[in-house]
Amino acid sequence: MPFRLKRSACVVIGTFNIYIVQPRWLARMGIIPKGVPVTITTKMDEPGFRFTSSKIPCAWLVTPGRIEVSTEDPTVDCGEAASKVLKNLPWTPVTAIGHNSIYTAAVTELELLQCFQGVYPQPEGYECVRRTVHFGLKQGDQVFNVQAAVTPEEIELATNSHTDLGERDNEFAHQTAAQFLEHRRKAECLARDLFKVSIEHGNQNSPPE
Repeated sequence: MPFRLKRSACVVIGTFNIYIVQPRWLARMGIIPKGVPVTITTKMDEPGFRFTSSKIPCAWLVTPGRIEVSTEDPTVDCGEAASKVLKNLPWTPVTAIGHNSIYTAAVTELELLQCFQGVYPQPEGYECVRRTVHFGLKQGDQVFNVQAAVTPEEIELATNSHTDLGERDNEFAHQTAAQFLEHRRKAECLARDLFKVSIEHGNQNSPPE
């Protein structure tokens, strides 16, 4: 069953000054190109903002509690940009880093997903809108979460590597962010082994195995 990447992101949880981590500062630090036009939208539910540009490969979300660098392009390394931010903020408290990816496949291919072939009870008077199988697996400092979910519209495969930084220093934090592609590869391998699926990256090259 072929799944295709819908979106991936590097998420850094910590305490950030949103008046520092802005497009102009990112350009000055060499994290994004200088002089590119950006579209900024503010968040209505909390302080912070999102910004995008046709000239940069990632979308950015910056709030007091998190920085998220995301993309729909499987060749883009979101962790590289996040790692550079952390290098330039050596005293900023950072508590966790997550590398997240979402893949989708057509619901018509459900019969190929073995984990959902069993008979499940259907309570009378209810409509099943989502069925989920989830694995949480720990290796070293990372916990890998791999989940398959079926909805009436599509099949969704979600992967995550979570690193709790604890008392680790800034160097460990930015090195962990820089492992975005490595962690995504590991999570994809787990998904292939656990759910017997294939993951395609369209006409673009996937990160090397």
